[in-house]
Amino acid sequence: MNMIQRHRILVMALVALLGGSMDLFAQSGHTMTVHVKNLTPETRDDITRQLEHSKEARILFACVPAGILVFESTNSTATANTLRDRAMPMLRHRSRNSDITELNLSIAEAEEQCAQARLR
Repeated sequence: MNMIQRHRILVMALVALLGGSMDLFAQSGHTMTVHVKNLTPETRDDITRQLEHSKEARILFACVPAGILVFESTNSTATANTLRDRAMPMLRHRSRNSDITELNLSIAEAEEQCAQARLR
């Protein structure tokens, strides 16, 4: 069994333990997934701290090797556009204007890309 197969089994086991669906994570609010070129742990930590103070969003998932951040709004009445309008300027500032691309990935897909990046 290779590393990717082991990772998939681990993810499926975690999903089962959490109640059967990764969609449970998205029920608190809208999500937005981005790729940040040359993401560093320091940038991730800075963004996390800033979001903790704003209480409008949080990082649901982060993978520095793949440059992936998944944001979730913590305000149930916020729209996806509100999340984007709040997160992107802060992200651009904290990531020193690195190349930032919004991705259309589920949490499971983001985790899979993270696992692949860790194998490289």
